[in-house]
Amino acid sequence: MNDYTDFLPPPAVGLCRDLIHSHLLEIKVVRPRKTRHGDFRRISPNRYLITINQMDNPYLFLTTLVHEIAHFNVTTSRSFSVKPHGQEWKQMFKSLMLPFLTPQIFPEHLLGLLAKHLKNPKATTESDLNLTLAFKKYDLPSEKIYIFELDLGDCFTVDNGTLFVRGEKRRKRYLCTSSLNRKKYLFSPQTQVIKVECNDILTK
Repeated sequence: MNDYTDFLPPPAVGLCRDLIHSHLLEIKVVRPRKTRHGDFRRISPNRYLITINQMDNPYLFLTTLVHEIAHFNVTTSRSFSVKPHGQEWKQMFKSLMLPFLTPQIFPEHLLGLLAKHLKNPKATTESDLNLTLAFKKYDLPSEKIYIFELDLGDCFTVDNGTLFVRGEKRRKRYLCTSSLNRKKYLFSPQTQVIKVECNDILTK
């Protein structure tokens, strides 16, 4: 797998290298995962690992990387346990992101959305609908859309080809019906799916 700097906006490489100066921290780019863009964990008493999904979107990659570096900084600077996305992490993430919020690194329309997001950052950028859609503009062309872009009753397929019908939103997730067994399944709003025409069986 390529070095993490290969996936960054070129003007951000130097700033990221300045952030990642600890011999305790390893950065690894991994194959895309369905449930997360990045992850941070302790792998031994004095070693930590950040994994970032390989992606073609440099702006989402950068934001995810800084998100995880903020976890590392909070963990190694506190002698006590704190909430993973509590105030300590929010303040750290905000302070680390600020130097990157320039037109040399991010497109203008992303800058305003990121600045708004950083006023009270969430556990994932995909909790912010406007920011998620703005990031998506920099993905490579794809048939896939986010499940929250579907209308009630729309049909879609997932990676294994199973057909579903999008149902009502239940709190934070969507309740959808499978064509295989008519059972109900909950989907995260950030699940990417392919919209298809509904067949007669599912629309009866």
